[in-house]
Amino acid sequence: MIQKIITFFDKDTRENFFVRLFSAWSITGIINFFLSTEPLEKIESVKNINLISSVFYFLAAYIIITVCSLRLKETDTDGWVFAVSTLTYLCFAATFSSNQYYCIAILFPAMLSVIYTVRRFSAKKSIIEPSKKFVFGFSAACVIFITLFMALLGISRYLSFATPNFDFGIFSQMFYYLKTEFVPLTTCEREKLLSHFAVHLSPVYYLLLPVYFIFPSPLTLQISQALLIGSALIPLYLIARHYKLSGKVTLLLMIAASFYPALTGGTLYDFHENAFLPVLILWMLYFAEKGKNIPMYIFMLLTFTVKEDAAVYVAFIALYFLFSGRKKLHGSIMFFSSVIYFTLAVTYLKTFGEGAMTGRFDNFITDDNLGLVDVIFTIFKNPAYFISQCLSAEKLLFILFMFLPLAFLPILSKNWSQFILIGPLVLINLMSEYQYQHSIFFQYVYGTLAVLFYLTVINLSTAPKNLKKYLSPMAAVFSVIMFAFSLSPKLTYINRLEVNKEDYVKIRAALDTIEEDASVLSTTFYIPYLSQRKEIYEIEYCVKDTDYIVIDTRYDSADENRKKIDMTKYELIREETALVEIYAKIR
Repeated sequence: MIQKIITFFDKDTRENFFVRLFSAWSITGIINFFLSTEPLEKIESVKNINLISSVFYFLAAYIIITVCSLRLKETDTDGWVFAVSTLTYLCFAATFSSNQYYCIAILFPAMLSVIYTVRRFSAKKSIIEPSKKFVFGFSAACVIFITLFMALLGISRYLSFATPNFDFGIFSQMFYYLKTEFVPLTTCEREKLLSHFAVHLSPVYYLLLPVYFIFPSPLTLQISQALLIGSALIPLYLIARHYKLSGKVTLLLMIAASFYPALTGGTLYDFHENAFLPVLILWMLYFAEKGKNIPMYIFMLLTFTVKEDAAVYVAFIALYFLFSGRKKLHGSIMFFSSVIYFTLAVTYLKTFGEGAMTGRFDNFITDDNLGLVDVIFTIFKNPAYFISQCLSAEKLLFILFMFLPLAFLPILSKNWSQFILIGPLVLINLMSEYQYQHSIFFQYVYGTLAVLFYLTVINLSTAPKNLKKYLSPMAAVFSVIMFAFSLSPKLTYINRLEVNKEDYVKIRAALDTIEEDASVLSTTFYIPYLSQRKEIYEIEYCVKDTDYIVIDTRYDSADENRKKIDMTKYELIREETALVEIYAKIR
């Protein structure tokens, strides 16, 4: 009897005893997560949870784990259950909060779980190297999943009338003009008929025009964006293969990239030209790595066409190639090409358009005559000011949400030239005082994340084996948890479609009564649906004499918008209570 007791409490038994306790605790937490109606970090959730039931769940979970462990001795059941249950619970816990600090705090126990699990599996050799076919299939599944997820969110936003004029209505009307007149005109962007290329120089839109000709709908833009973003994982996978990452590391990299919060978060302000950046930049980098210069230059030129500032990403990549000594000639050509294109694009906007949006860097410009050049002088004269502008509390959180899902791998390098590739993050996202440029929920992260993914692959390939085995699973776990925190609140768009289905049918039926050739003045959320016409304006920004006026009465702003209109000129012809009002001009 004594010997049995001693044997029971040997090192492995003690370890498994506590591992099962933690697993049973996590499983109990998961069950209570679904039973509780209150956020888990609030005391009200504790009051709603029955103690006796929780004890029952805990004991039942512990017994089941123990029985499975004893029956499946060749499989490390305790280790697998611990890894899955603890990390699943932490993911669920992340979904019920809007506090970014709370999310970051959750990553600490997640890190401890990863470290313990990796050490346990390494000691027991519980993980085998997956086959190339499995890695390829899993990577393809990641691409398909995240593409479908982003498409579903985009479609749900549009169909629930949650897409505003700025910016989705603008692009919806712009593609209408591209299809009908082959020029990117809009009326709802600057309150007059104007080429969108007077605001941003983005000829890349013509690449989508053939698809839009076949499927002329705003939904086409949402789906196309999801396909563009999802397809960026393909060159990333190929770059990982080029650097000969192991199957396990490649799988974890694809998980981290697929669930990277900014990848999906950037689509939540609807369609933008920036969605082309990840796929074009990563293909350019892939061909650069393979030494295929002609396709590399083709994708460089395509990157230029995305936007006037897209040349910035190419310029920093070129400088990296130049100073790392890897591609001195091609790096020089790419850099000077970037400078020339950027100069020409800015000059074009200044001469024929509305001018480049240098106002977003007004916090660095002291002499308006110098323009962007003064940014360089400001940094040179006062580097302390430069640091203060880049590292505010809000921007530090942004940095964490960009680097934590990649386990800080982009900056874990001894090669100083790689830090040149952090330049786009600093210049595009951190220096500007424009709040949307340092948010993971807007399109300005796309060029930056492409470069960070590339750095992650490089540093994973050179990381010591003992460090790599911890960092790659940590990146995957952090990314999934932060994805759950960041994106789960956005699932309400999907839920709205079912809950308010009848309302949306009524809204569409009302809006469909407006003739396609009629001019419309509308509130913001109905403009995308009405955008397939030559003349439409947003009432929040201007008042125009149009054939019809559309008021969104779902919001309190309806009264304020009505007051802007001279109602003596219009009559109410269609009303859906608390949804929409349509006024026609009195003839």
